Amino acid sequence: MVPSDRYEQAQKEAKKACNKAFAFHNEGNQRKLSMWIRSL
Repeated sequence: MVPSDRYEQAQKEAKKACNKAFAFHNEGNQRKLSMWIRSL
């Protein structure tokens, strides 16, 4: 079994990576959206 502190640390890292990926994804969408609005 994995010690609970190691497990929590892994969860924290995963959450951080997920947030970073989500922020990156949102950034890309904002850029696409603004380009689309400009092209109207």
